[in-house]
Amino acid sequence: MNDSTQHDSEGKEWSQYAGRGLSDRTVDALVANGILEPERLLFMTEAQLKVMPGIGKVAMSNIGAYRAKFLR
Repeated sequence: MNDSTQHDSEGKEWSQYAGRGLSDRTVDALVANGILEPERLLFMTEAQLKVMPGIGKVAMSNIGAYRAKFLR
């Protein structure tokens, strides 16, 4: 399941991530780490993201693709 709109366990927190291209697992990890607004990812360093539990290579790839849409 890659569409965040179909995930009900986190409610409003998950709805913020709908249509952003992030996997369910990545969104789960971000929400668990208190990143409730995807826009925060644009202002975080790679080092800050990598130390979060649940953020591995695949999540970093998802986040990198999301950030690339806005940061050039």
